[in-house]
Amino acid sequence: MKAALGNALLANPFRPVQFVICDDWSVQSNTVEVELPNRRLLPGDALLLAGVLKGNSRVKQVNLGTNLIGPVGAAKLVASLKANRTVTSLDASANELQQDGAVQLADLVAASDVLLRLNLSGNKIAGPTWNGFPSLCRALEVNRALKVLDISNNSLVFYHQGVWHFEGLLSLCTALRSNASLKLLNLSNNLIGPEGASKLVDALKANDVLTSLDVSSNKLGQDGALHFANLLVVKWEKVRQRTR
Repeated sequence: MKAALGNALLANPFRPVQFVICDDWSVQSNTVEVELPNRRLLPGDALLLAGVLKGNSRVKQVNLGTNLIGPVGAAKLVASLKANRTVTSLDASANELQQDGAVQLADLVAASDVLLRLNLSGNKIAGPTWNGFPSLCRALEVNRALKVLDISNNSLVFYHQGVWHFEGLLSLCTALRSNASLKLLNLSNNLIGPEGASKLVDALKANDVLTSLDVSSNKLGQDGALHFANLLVVKWEKVRQRTR
């Protein structure tokens, strides 16, 4: 029933509905922050929420962390948020988005000039079937609004059939060389390792926008730490030259 109602709201060409009250969650007409983490929300819930957000002009933040909206729910939320001009923060962490969900969110990142914060942690958007993650990285290349991105715990580097794969990380590195908006990036728990650290540092040397980077729990070792120490030296030298 929720899915059917959500689809009807999304297709509604008349005055938009700005609130909804369900048996287990609600969005009021004066709601600014939608806080629905860890509610076991399903794609039907996401569809209904999408129908409300499409016409809501007050909500600024949406927290759906640790639910089960999946790629189907993500697709409807993206369609809604592309029409919404007020939501600046979306937490869709741990929602089983996987590859198809990553493609949907990439569409939002590429199109939005209002979304400032995006959390996609723990969604299996990279890994052995990593075709969705490059779409997100290509979106980052053209996006000029997003300031904070959390893609921790997403297997950007993974070990498969006896080989370490860096394709996801390399896609991100390409994006970071041209992205001109991201200030804070969380890459923790992605098995980056010392080899991945070297690739990431090379990309970040060309990026003068990012100011905060989390690479904790990545098995960097001493060699990885040295790569990032070298990055700091390069950044400090750039600052010194600008302040002469």
